[in-house]
Amino acid sequence: MHKIKNLLHRSFSFEPKILRNISKQLKISEKILISLALVFIVGALFSMYLKYYNTVAVEVPTRGGEFTEGIVGTPRFINPILSVSDSDRDMTELIFAGLMRSKADGNLTPELAEKYEISKDGKEYIFYLKKDAVFHDGKPVTADDVIFTVNLAKNPAIKSHKRADWEGVEVEKINDKTVKFILKKPYTPFLENTTMGILPKHLWEDIETDSIPFDKLNIEPVGAGPFKIRKIKYTDSNAPEEYILQPFAKYPISRPLLDKITIKIYSDKKAMLDDFQNRVIDAVAGISPSELKQIKRENTKIISATYPRIFAVFFNPQNNKALADENLRKALDALVDKEKLVEEIFLGYAKPIVSPVPTHIVSHKIEKRDATEFFKKAGYEFNNESGKWEKDGQPVNITLVTADTKDLQKVAEYVAQAWTEAGINVKLEFYKANELNQNVIRTRDYEALLFGEVVGRTADLFAFWHSSQRDDPGLNIALYTNAKVDKLLEKARAQNKKERAETYKQVHEIIKKEVPAVFLYSPDFIYVMDKDIKMPTLKLVSTASDRFSEIYKWFKKTNKVWPLFAASN
Repeated sequence: MHKIKNLLHRSFSFEPKILRNISKQLKISEKILISLALVFIVGALFSMYLKYYNTVAVEVPTRGGEFTEGIVGTPRFINPILSVSDSDRDMTELIFAGLMRSKADGNLTPELAEKYEISKDGKEYIFYLKKDAVFHDGKPVTADDVIFTVNLAKNPAIKSHKRADWEGVEVEKINDKTVKFILKKPYTPFLENTTMGILPKHLWEDIETDSIPFDKLNIEPVGAGPFKIRKIKYTDSNAPEEYILQPFAKYPISRPLLDKITIKIYSDKKAMLDDFQNRVIDAVAGISPSELKQIKRENTKIISATYPRIFAVFFNPQNNKALADENLRKALDALVDKEKLVEEIFLGYAKPIVSPVPTHIVSHKIEKRDATEFFKKAGYEFNNESGKWEKDGQPVNITLVTADTKDLQKVAEYVAQAWTEAGINVKLEFYKANELNQNVIRTRDYEALLFGEVVGRTADLFAFWHSSQRDDPGLNIALYTNAKVDKLLEKARAQNKKERAETYKQVHEIIKKEVPAVFLYSPDFIYVMDKDIKMPTLKLVSTASDRFSEIYKWFKKTNKVWPLFAASN
């Protein structure tokens, strides 16, 4: 053993001795050259490493950075069962969490729920809450909170816009972290209803029902969503003018990456667009194509997404007997160049349509047809002297009504011009939105109505086209009746997404053929923001607030890492 140790000692001490002997024989200039050479070699190796690293390394999001957005209108109900305005819904999306949450691609993902189960007959849904799910004040989210929120939404005294989603749905507590929903009939879009934000029962239960809409919790809310309120700035009149939000570290999906979000509140869109132009805010949402033309700010990006809204001229044959003729409706439809409308009014940020089935479900093929043929089939002759289409000496007279918003006025004027130039007498009437809804739509007091239907992600067309929905509060504003379509719509409600798409293709063909309305366009959702903000690609937006659906993934800062670490990130 001693000999081995000596041998090892001689082996390891040999090289240093040689190096020392060589060093003694070298001149100073030679030593400097060798040192420089070594420095060069090390530097070259390091440079090669950096070059290789920069080639193969990938950028991954990291925490940090701030984001500021403007919204128009002061939020009054930052409350999932009362939010009615765009500003209400925007804030609610940021602050509250539901059992499920929508994603940027239009699909759903569990949020407060760990998992869920659906019975074979499609009538029972069981949700298991995440054990560590808590509200912003640290209190746990339980089945009691879910039941309290659903029952509050169902309470007719609250007048919640969510009430219809929960009609006929029973909710039961299995244990503190498990809740069951029982439906009277299978309804596959029900899962969408569970995206409704959950209220903390411990904060709301002692508030009188009549006082709920006026409670301060509506503007200083506590939820379980991705962001919580850090500070609220108020105007001199005590109205919120700015919400400063911070990431909720215990958000059940994952801690948000942005360190701070500021929501600035504006009284009008012009002031908001001016501030965007001057870089006071980073993004503006829901703007029209004409407003988009006004933006000259550099380093911005335009995001457009499918907006499942259907705009059409809906006919009421009860108020204008001529419109009961299918061939006349086809003639009116053929006179409108929908592709030109989309280009001229919406600058291409819309899709021309031929039915109420959304374009992400079925492709819409625009066919050019001769209106003359349909007029003649309907028994009309063109009077060269009057320049009108007439039947029994009487011209076609139509009163077209719509809301007095800028875009709808432009579309109404476009349609009216197309019909007038072809020989139709058209009278235009514009109403304030509330007046249109209360005095025209609900009473069905119109001949032709230019209006939009918010179909949403689930694309449940039952309320819009089933014959049982012709009277208020139903939304069948074309007063459409077709027994086969009724059966198809009933069938679709119990089908999965793939099956429903096939059923809707049949609905598309039937309604396209009968033309109960002149279907015009489906607009794109337009979102303009600073290029430094990165977010998942928006594909489907049912309401403007859906842009925040995956806000927890938004980021401004990145780190470079080896691919191995990126895969686990």
